[in-house]
Amino acid sequence: MPALYSLRSDLEFSTQTQQGESFVVVKDPVANRYFRFRQTQATILELLRSPRTIEQLLSAAAELGSAPGRAALEGFLESLSSKHLLDSPTIQEEIDADSEPRHGESLLYLRLASFDAERVFDWLYPRAWVFFTPQFQLVAIAAILTGFVITLLNADVLIGSVLSLLSVYGLFLIWVVGIVVVTLHELAHGLTCKHFGGRVRELGFMLIYFQPALYCDVSDSWMFSSRRQRMWVTFAGGYFQLALWGVAAVIWRLTTPETLINRVALIAIIFSGLQTLFNFNPLIRLDGYYMLSDYLEIPNLRDKARQALRAWLAGGRDPLLDSGDRRSLLVYGVLSLTFSTLLLSVVYVNIYVLATSYFAFAGLIGFVIFSGFTLRRAAAEPTAGAKALVTRASLKKYRNLGIAVLFLLATFIVPWQLRIPADFQILAGEERIVRALTDGTVEEILVAEGKRVHHGQPIVYLYSFEREDQIGNLEGQIAAKESELALLEAGPSPEEIEEARSRVATKRQELENVRRNDQERVRLEQIFETSQARVRLAEEHLRTTTQLFEEDLGPRNDM
Repeated sequence: MPALYSLRSDLEFSTQTQQGESFVVVKDPVANRYFRFRQTQATILELLRSPRTIEQLLSAAAELGSAPGRAALEGFLESLSSKHLLDSPTIQEEIDADSEPRHGESLLYLRLASFDAERVFDWLYPRAWVFFTPQFQLVAIAAILTGFVITLLNADVLIGSVLSLLSVYGLFLIWVVGIVVVTLHELAHGLTCKHFGGRVRELGFMLIYFQPALYCDVSDSWMFSSRRQRMWVTFAGGYFQLALWGVAAVIWRLTTPETLINRVALIAIIFSGLQTLFNFNPLIRLDGYYMLSDYLEIPNLRDKARQALRAWLAGGRDPLLDSGDRRSLLVYGVLSLTFSTLLLSVVYVNIYVLATSYFAFAGLIGFVIFSGFTLRRAAAEPTAGAKALVTRASLKKYRNLGIAVLFLLATFIVPWQLRIPADFQILAGEERIVRALTDGTVEEILVAEGKRVHHGQPIVYLYSFEREDQIGNLEGQIAAKESELALLEAGPSPEEIEEARSRVATKRQELENVRRNDQERVRLEQIFETSQARVRLAEEHLRTTTQLFEEDLGPRNDM
């Protein structure tokens, strides 16, 4: 009896269009895996919704105008079977066996613990509706812009304040605030996925390049037909964290330095800012990578880019190199490989320095074992790329000679420093006394003796009674001037204006009276001067007449 083939009934399907081509995304809800098929393959999947033999599939596909060859169809059915998408009596056992932890996975992306988060988001989403309103988006954008301005204007003070956190209490606060911020970041991803109709099945803890991190499985967003919705799910975490960063910047600027809320806001600013930059880096498999992958509409961008780069270096043929994404894949492959190599170099160099500094030769042995164990898979791709490049350049016959020459040059040119671990003490060559510009009483000491300080960092709080009195007097003067300014800005009332006009009219009448009095005075002065002239003339006539009379020269009648 011919074998019957059919898809599992619990599979979920989503039809999508990317770069003008139709695809079907199939979700396996049991294994929580997703598969993408082209339109021709989707036709076969549609036929497999009911049990059919290979001959029936070929016949039905021919009627639909997309008949594959028998060998191609058998290979496709074998692929579906290996993915556990075909229905069979032992399908659950196969899924369970395939989902067991695999050995040899890279320690650079290591999942440590997780739990089912579906109930958490079912409870949380109805209570978080405010985050999806236009009002919240406006507030969030305003907070981000405000935080950027505050951080830019107070960059020196922020950098100087970071050192005040280097204490046991400060490190504890950093740990607590970091956990809260990262948790909110992941919840934002999950809530956005829930908002667009997806399911969030897992929250967990993992190590990325040996750095602790939380993660939220929002793989269900791959079922969204809208690219905008998929990108919003990925962007939501960083977007909410940036809004939180802006609010923290405002709180830090408005609160008193060294208080608890000020320290918490400072930690949120530093932690959120640095983590957002790291998280939006598209060269690491974090939010930035998935956003770029959705934007370019290239699933598994990293793997495809490196596959295309290896094929290009080897001079071989690969379907990826013939696609319209050739340039994007090659550029991303070069950047991704370069960044990963540099990042691994920095990480392992620091591990080497720490291991050899504290444990000398034993640390060196431990570092070699650790590197060999952890870099087995991480170094596979760079090694394959290097081999491909050497092969394409036809340098095999010169490889050994080149290695020897480089080794000799490194021996004579690269400086090798002799490091001897030993305890030592640095003593100050001179002491300098720092004096405050104003007198006062020390109220609080903010920096312990021997600690390093930076420009702009507060050291002590001083209290001065004289300064306080001066401040009180100045505040009183400012208040009085503000009252006067308020009265001047308010302006006079209509009654005051009428009274002022009346006084002006009275003064004008008085001025007119004064003017008339001045004219009368001038006239009287002229009359007075005329009278005085007449009196002088009469007196002169009197003297002349008297003199003539005394000399008996004038008539007596005139006298």
